[in-house]
Amino acid sequence: RKEWDKKSDKAFEIKDKLDKELQAAAEGSYNYAEDIKDGKKAVQEAERALTAAALQLAQAKEDNRITAKNGQNEKKSIEIELASLRIDINEKQSEIDELDHLISGKGEILTPVSGVISKSDLNYGITLTGSEMLIITTGGFELTMTENKDDMKYFSVGDEIEIKNNVSNDAVTSQLEAIELPDSEGKVSFTALLPDEDYRQGNSLEFNMKKDSKEYPMCIPVQALRQDSASTYILLVKDKDSVLGKEQTAFRIDVTVIEKDLKTAAIAASLSKEDSIIVSSNKNISEGDRVRVNEME
Repeated sequence: RKEWDKKSDKAFEIKDKLDKELQAAAEGSYNYAEDIKDGKKAVQEAERALTAAALQLAQAKEDNRITAKNGQNEKKSIEIELASLRIDINEKQSEIDELDHLISGKGEILTPVSGVISKSDLNYGITLTGSEMLIITTGGFELTMTENKDDMKYFSVGDEIEIKNNVSNDAVTSQLEAIELPDSEGKVSFTALLPDEDYRQGNSLEFNMKKDSKEYPMCIPVQALRQDSASTYILLVKDKDSVLGKEQTAFRIDVTVIEKDLKTAAIAASLSKEDSIIVSSNKNISEGDRVRVNEME
């Protein structure tokens, strides 16, 4: 038990020494070249101790004067010492490799990834405490924009957008990546991915969006559409012979609505350019009712 406590205390002393040396290296006051020399020497001494311990283990196995119990205990003790020596060698070698890397890089430490520094608590010449934060944003850039909801209702994710970089004055084409819901002021925020180029976080860019609408051969005011349980229809004005002569009468015709917005509806129906469509009236009318036409421009 005493032998084990002695070896355990020695291992902790080695660990405390390594912690102090690594702290000195982080503060920039450590002598790397001297440490590499001492580290290599320590590796050689540890290897020699490892060889001696291996011979001691072999001797212990062959020693017939040691009882089976004592021999087993000594074997375990030697195996523990061997494992401790291997740990010391590995730690020292890792330390040497790290110092070699620092020296070859002239003391510069580089991040393993490329990106943009979005937050840094580091300043030139400070002593690091381990609490400093360095946040690197990786990946590409995106452009965030805002427009009125009435202008954005015609656009959807995937539509093309032309973006102009004020630095290079070049225009590139991208696609809308996301479109959010309107806020309380009727503004819609949307984003587009930016192609690889020289950007800086917070830069101002210009954008232009357009979307060609489909051409429909037959469009009417949306107010002219009527609907009942049977179908969607419109009312036309037709001349009808009566005992009093020709009268203007409402005539129904069913239509198919292809597309519509707040003002216009694109329809498919048997209409001609000469047909007069009833858009609105001052009272409810149905097919067959007599009407008086007040034409609108």
